Amino acid sequence: MPDSTFLREGARLLIELFISGIRDGRPPGPERLEVCWSLGRRLCHHRVAVEVVRCCLAVATKVVWQHVAAVNAGRHLDSAALARLGVQVLDYMDEVATEVVTAYKETAARISDRQRCRRQQLLEAVLTEDFAGSALVRELAERNDWPLPSTIAAVALADPGVGQHRLLMLPPDVLIDVDRRRPVLLVPDPDGPGRAALLARTLRGWTAAVGPTVSLHQAGQSLGWARDLLAVTTVDAGLVHCTDHLSTLMLLRDKDLARLLVRTRLAPLLALRADKQELLAETLSHWLRSGQDTESVAARLYVHAQTVRNRIRQLRVLFGPALVEPRARLELMMALSARKLLPAHRD
Repeated sequence: MPDSTFLREGARLLIELFISGIRDGRPPGPERLEVCWSLGRRLCHHRVAVEVVRCCLAVATKVVWQHVAAVNAGRHLDSAALARLGVQVLDYMDEVATEVVTAYKETAARISDRQRCRRQQLLEAVLTEDFAGSALVRELAERNDWPLPSTIAAVALADPGVGQHRLLMLPPDVLIDVDRRRPVLLVPDPDGPGRAALLARTLRGWTAAVGPTVSLHQAGQSLGWARDLLAVTTVDAGLVHCTDHLSTLMLLRDKDLARLLVRTRLAPLLALRADKQELLAETLSHWLRSGQDTESVAARLYVHAQTVRNRIRQLRVLFGPALVEPRARLELMMALSARKLLPAHRD
């Protein structure tokens, strides 16, 4: 809790205003509103939770009524007068509580807007190559209590996303801007413990591309690569990582060349029915990446090892020597990655 001097002074003024209102037979004037708003603003600036504020006001109401009861013990007011006074106390404290909490919430909203604006300025400065290592970034980072990270990764988000409320689960050091035309996140220390898992949980339901981990001054490059990958990612792809598609990203700088690679290297596969294509393409991709480990592929695809062996026999018939020649296998892996990312591969 903050220093309670201003709380005691506010309580004293509110009690005096209540007593003078009863004595003079007039409703509270603007003075009470001024005191309540001052209390609400200061409680908010001192970061006292609004639930604590409500609890304190409820306790204050009980204390006021206890004092009234103590005074009555010596004066013996008749029950009707005591009831009227009780109603006045409760009404007064209810109005005070409403005004204090309203002031608190409006102050919190203004602070939130200012903070969001400052954090967006920081994000923009980090992404701007000319400013990435500048005094401006250091100044904005200090104003936002944002420790300058040694590494960072940008995440490009498709818009609209679902479950935007889940972004609140992200740590406060993650910079977020979902209001822009192309939403983006900046994730400091993206390879730190638990960061990848948290990102995957938070972005469940979004289509998003995670850029490579880079130094702070390269954040704009990380975002550029993430956007390149996102541009060719299907709507239902979920979360994809640039580091899983580096060779494909190189190809995607020239999409016509990538499509040519798919057409030429995967021609035997593309001649099959769409459902057969998917089964064999997925199996071939895992088989090549696993070093031809049939058991590993079966575990990844949740099928029996014999099913994988049957598919590989079909693939050997389709591709022949290309499955054993190192350069051809590399081009097959690149073509399979490009096929997965290029929507046009199904045309």
